[in-house]
Amino acid sequence: MNGKMRDLIYGFIVTSVLVSNAPASTFRIIDLGTFGGTMSNAYAINASGQVTGFAAPPDGNFQAFRYDHGVLHGLGTYGVKRSRGWGINDHGLVVGDDGYDGNSSSFLQGKAWKNDGTGATGISTGYTEDRESIAYDVNNNGVIVGRNNFPWATGDHAFYYDGGNYMTDLGTLHPNGRSGTSAAFAINDVGQIVGLTDAGYNQPARAFIYENGVMSDLGSLGYSAYAQDINEPGVAVGTSRASRYGQNHAVIFRDGTVVDIGTLGGDSSAAQAINDHGQVVGSSRTASDDTHAFLYTGDEMIDLNDLLGEDSDWTKLVSANDINNRGDIVGQGLINGESHAYLITTVPLPAAASLLFSGILGLSGFARNRNHLVRHGYHRRLTIPSERQQLTSPSAITGSLSSGGNAAH
Repeated sequence: MNGKMRDLIYGFIVTSVLVSNAPASTFRIIDLGTFGGTMSNAYAINASGQVTGFAAPPDGNFQAFRYDHGVLHGLGTYGVKRSRGWGINDHGLVVGDDGYDGNSSSFLQGKAWKNDGTGATGISTGYTEDRESIAYDVNNNGVIVGRNNFPWATGDHAFYYDGGNYMTDLGTLHPNGRSGTSAAFAINDVGQIVGLTDAGYNQPARAFIYENGVMSDLGSLGYSAYAQDINEPGVAVGTSRASRYGQNHAVIFRDGTVVDIGTLGGDSSAAQAINDHGQVVGSSRTASDDTHAFLYTGDEMIDLNDLLGEDSDWTKLVSANDINNRGDIVGQGLINGESHAYLITTVPLPAAASLLFSGILGLSGFARNRNHLVRHGYHRRLTIPSERQQLTSPSAITGSLSSGGNAAH
């Protein structure tokens, strides 16, 4: 069978797994493009399929974007040359940060902002306005979380902002509350917040959940951990390792337990997001020591590169950064020698076509590596991943922090 027909059939198989009890459907892998440059990345997607991230113009000074109905809209910047969109809620409100070091391609943290489509507005800390901050996520009630350099803290602290005059400092799990570093990466509509925190001098990083005004440790596989996302039922995902010199593994934090969901055959993995159906996306090292995007569903980790046909323009899907309840997935991959943002989106099939493809599947059987798709429906400051949802290598995730002395690794 030819490549296009094969991809259509496999798409039908895969997305029947992606969204349980959904009508039969196929999939498309959409290149979100750039603003004329050579790089883009997609960090978050909302319920209707709007996407945010960043894309580069020819001069390389990348800008935050909102992708909506096939159009990549630039969101500009908030006073400096570069911006990134980190989160988007179901109302289309985007949050992110700005920064530019003035003489190179590196990104320096600047100010947190929000953008409802009419322009970027800085998020007031209520304190010294030129302090660094970054907004990572926003829920459907408009509550924003991230990290900020509060004047009383020795490092950045996690915050939430509900539209008032001040950011609220969530503190850390460090015995000295003003010491240490923390960051809030995600918030659900109930108001539960998850992220990463110091736990004391020379102690490994810890994953936290903040609810009802209290920050609590989510646990680990034995050593360090951090939580990256939380769904509406209150299940969180992230990364942990069992020992000081061990490898990071993607984990699910659920009902007081920490579940290792494994790898794609390599030594490390990282979970980035979870939807309300419990489907998890992230990146993992493979047996060939490459980094691939994955979907974890039905107790099995699936390599999203198994979706690529021989005639696909995509060379590799490197990271999967978010997934919505429809099963749409966003991340970054390699296409025509460039790193671009992608969107995997489902397309419903007419009933007749569903019957046709079911018949073809029955006749043709399943191909190599795709059979499993149908079986399961810091004295050093904490080094927070510089890009919340862009981990080119899961093993690059830091595992410890302290506010005094040498950090443990």
